[in-house]
Amino acid sequence: MMYNVGKMTELTGVSRRTLHYYDQIGLLCPHVVKDNGYRDYSEQDLIRLQQILLLKSLGYSLTQIAKLLGVQKMTQQEEKIAWVESLELQISWVEGLQEDLERRRYMLQTAIHAIGTSGKLQAKELRELLDSLQHREIEQGVIPPYFEKNTFTSEEEHIISRLPVMGSQDPRMAIYIELLGEIRAQMEMPPDSEPIQQLAERLWHWALQIFEGNEKLLEKYWSMLSPNSSGDSPVYGHDVKLIEYVNRMMEVWLDGKEVLLNEK
Repeated sequence: MMYNVGKMTELTGVSRRTLHYYDQIGLLCPHVVKDNGYRDYSEQDLIRLQQILLLKSLGYSLTQIAKLLGVQKMTQQEEKIAWVESLELQISWVEGLQEDLERRRYMLQTAIHAIGTSGKLQAKELRELLDSLQHREIEQGVIPPYFEKNTFTSEEEHIISRLPVMGSQDPRMAIYIELLGEIRAQMEMPPDSEPIQQLAERLWHWALQIFEGNEKLLEKYWSMLSPNSSGDSPVYGHDVKLIEYVNRMMEVWLDGKEVLLNEK
């Protein structure tokens, strides 16, 4: 059975222009070209076009399709093997692309979080942060924090493994960044002022929740965020000024909390 261009378009949804282009590049040539220029395609041509459409839907480029379909005189078994091998290669390519896209998404989200925690855009420092993460392995969409061996007990490590991390889509991270933003915006106020103490209470309850009620681990973890002698913090955006201010406001709030408990 033969099919003209109109019928091929009707059966496959491929436009006339695309059919002409496939003919030009030698990917799909009509079985017959009549003197009047009309083109007719055979049943085998229709099958080949369906194969082309299938491979395109699987992400193949026209060059890859031409290579796979260009092998002539294959037995049915050889054709089956060629297709399976090609599809397996395509899976590997897709997995690589998926990993690359996942890393890109993580880097973009990390940049958003980094700007949020620092309270400003610091292009040089932000680039250095992203560069430092470039070759670290992504686990479940994020790059988990690194700690020296035996820093935490096995129970503590179990809790830490569930903490929200920078670059994640965990809504708890968004809450933390929002809190830091509010604190930064009001750091001119005394740490014992009512608005700041309200922020301290919110920060404490947020932190206690993510540390699953383990106050000892919370204090241990927070102490590790303190900047070193050169002023660098292990976590981006947690500068000396911010850490010192948060420590003062939390001391006031915890002292007040202890007083209330003693009164009871």
